[in-house]
Amino acid sequence: MAQMIAGTDYSAEAKTIWEYATRLLTSLDTPPLNIMEYEISQTPAIQNDAVDVNVITADQSLGSKDITVDIPTGATITKVTAVTRINIMNNSANEQEIDLKFEVEGVVLFNQANVIGFPAIAKGSGSYVIAEDASDEVTADGQVVTLEAKVTLSAAAAVRFQAQYYLFITYRMG
Repeated sequence: MAQMIAGTDYSAEAKTIWEYATRLLTSLDTPPLNIMEYEISQTPAIQNDAVDVNVITADQSLGSKDITVDIPTGATITKVTAVTRINIMNNSANEQEIDLKFEVEGVVLFNQANVIGFPAIAKGSGSYVIAEDASDEVTADGQVVTLEAKVTLSAAAAVRFQAQYYLFITYRMG
């Protein structure tokens, strides 16, 4: 049975990602779904502040966020997918090539150069979603998991970022 955490007001983006993940998980060759459940944890919306990056120094943080794992007593985690959705806006007329990195618990799970490219046009924008298996990094109920996206710019110009973080936790009861 798939469910979102009760009492949580999810954004439209979180619901869309949740629906996608649920379809993906139910399409896998897994044991019958009636013995597994799925939880989603998200950082609070007030923590999703936009970050301006104006330097070419490598690995500028878009802000780290902590999510506490909260599964039922007696459940066993079987799989964890960490997701970040990064909104990007080029605030200048400078061409940009942007490198992205995604870390969970300080472990680099995604690191790619020139993932996003903007021509020399002011106000170019885009969104990038990174989803990685974090089963080795997220292992226990109550664990406080730190997620962090980082960027490197090709030119010192104003680029604005907003990162949102999610954990999709698959667990088995019993």
